[in-house]
Amino acid sequence: VRNDSYAPTLKGVGATADRGDMILRNGRHLLSLVDELLDLSRLEAGKLEIRPHDCSLVEILADVEAITEPLRRHKSIDYRIVYETQVPEHIHTDCTRLTQTVINLLSNALKFTEKGYVRLRVRVDRDAPKPWLTIVVEDSGIGIRPEDRERIFDSFTQVEPSSSGPPTGGGVGLGLPIAKWIAERLGGTLEVQSVFGRGSTFTLRIATGPLDGVPWIAPHEGVERSGRPLPKAGHKAPCRLQGRVLLAEDAGDIRELIEFALR
Repeated sequence: VRNDSYAPTLKGVGATADRGDMILRNGRHLLSLVDELLDLSRLEAGKLEIRPHDCSLVEILADVEAITEPLRRHKSIDYRIVYETQVPEHIHTDCTRLTQTVINLLSNALKFTEKGYVRLRVRVDRDAPKPWLTIVVEDSGIGIRPEDRERIFDSFTQVEPSSSGPPTGGGVGLGLPIAKWIAERLGGTLEVQSVFGRGSTFTLRIATGPLDGVPWIAPHEGVERSGRPLPKAGHKAPCRLQGRVLLAEDAGDIRELIEFALR
């Protein structure tokens, strides 16, 4: 059903960009909810598989940064990724599940931090009898009450900061339980420390697999895996497009919305 009363608010380049960001943000949110529900179903049926293979830790963290960039774009917080040690050129783990877990932890930190900082710290304990990768996500956000720290790892549990605090972000309470399950299946742990009103620290620790003979590198902060500097928030390169678009969609209202977004 078309509602022409919205037409005046949808005119202009700025309005188009705002609506585009809104569509993209909510689309990603919906996709994450569906993915979490599917993962829970697979987990309960014993079908959520862990498939380890050699993968680049630097590339994993670059993907995490790219995916969480929309959450950082409109916040004036100090965000940094800090490599506390050199890292191996590759580790042996399930890179898809590791990426999923770090995205969940970093997204939560960004959603619940309105001012201050968010840090993603990375280190590899190469001298331990069994090498470990430790990823720490710390923030200066709203924190978690002591009585709620264990509950956050229960399925479908959301902890409201207070009756007047900011919303939880619209999740269904599955991200952290699934993240902890993945951490344990990757041979490690997921732990939390928090002071209510002052921030939280989530520590993910997983096995890296054998590192004998693996080259080590010293990644630079704020550099993509390609070596190019990351774009600054708010910077948009000029874009000029020519061509045709074939849109195949049965629902008329969806066609209209997509046409508007494309234009």
